[in-house]
Amino acid sequence: MATTFGKFVRKLRIDRGKVLGDMAAALGLSSAYLSAVENGKKNVTDQLLVSVISYFSLDEKATVELREAAANSQTSVKFDLQDSPEMERMLVSSFARKVRDLSPNQQGDLLDFLGKL
Repeated sequence: MATTFGKFVRKLRIDRGKVLGDMAAALGLSSAYLSAVENGKKNVTDQLLVSVISYFSLDEKATVELREAAANSQTSVKFDLQDSPEMERMLVSSFARKVRDLSPNQQGDLLDFLGKL
């Protein structure tokens, strides 16, 4: 299933008459890799994000939208907790274990709360 990032990039490509293979070649990537990113099988790297912004010469508004789409499309998140206090490690690991148990309303409430920090 296409991610938010994938849908955004696909729309950009179609609107500008580009095909996946040509875009991948221009970015120095394989078509399979770019397709996997669009479909959520691979995460969007910072380098890919910068390359897509440059490739399409995106303005500030579109750049912000693409960055938000990339953040919302991550299929995995890694935290380096090596130097974190025990409380932070407990919080992150507890959240990772329990996030799928939250109802959509609870998830929305948590997002609202975290957005206010």
